[in-house]
Amino acid sequence: KEEGKRYVVSNTIYKYIYEHEPWLRRCLRYKKWYKSRRSKELRRIWSNKRDIREREKVIEERTRIWDIEIDTVVSKWRRWRLFTAFDRTSRLSWIRKLESGRADEIYNTMITVFSWEKILSITSDNWKEFSDWELTEMELQVPIYFARPYHSRERWTNENGNRCIRKRVPKKKDFSAITEEEVSKIEYMINNKPRKIFNYRTPFEVHYWKKTHFFT
Repeated sequence: KEEGKRYVVSNTIYKYIYEHEPWLRRCLRYKKWYKSRRSKELRRIWSNKRDIREREKVIEERTRIWDIEIDTVVSKWRRWRLFTAFDRTSRLSWIRKLESGRADEIYNTMITVFSWEKILSITSDNWKEFSDWELTEMELQVPIYFARPYHSRERWTNENGNRCIRKRVPKKKDFSAITEEEVSKIEYMINNKPRKIFNYRTPFEVHYWKKTHFFT
């Protein structure tokens, strides 16, 4: 480089070995990780997605229910996941256990959860497990919007809800040992926890306009 000649940087050498000569990886001093071409192809799925800035004003104002934010909570070994959805206004949650987090599994879960509900919009992040969003739109007849990359604050309702889930299911815990009953119990506890923002009413009461009776 100092002589003004063409040169090859170290990242190019590592990338060539990982893509064309994988047997040489055992000779590398530093084991670097590179995304495969398949991950680059998956990014093309998002070319015609709806940006979150195209949402209706009423969604931003949080004056109606059934505007949903969706996400996933990852297990220790990144295989098992939890599908999480929260209403932006009432903070009501839906939590389901996933075995792999593939796009088709996310699609089937969303259809099962929301097919009987009158949801009005869905806001998601840009992970590849939501790549079947067009099929979901056609099936549920609702628009799906996507937050900008690295702008988790645009979905803070879901992020805050996931933080509540992490208190009961730590990040180091293997989700394969969690039963469906435990997931339902976590969902029940979150939906029936009094919130200061609602004058100490629960998300269930705000969402369905029903009074919850507590027994001590």
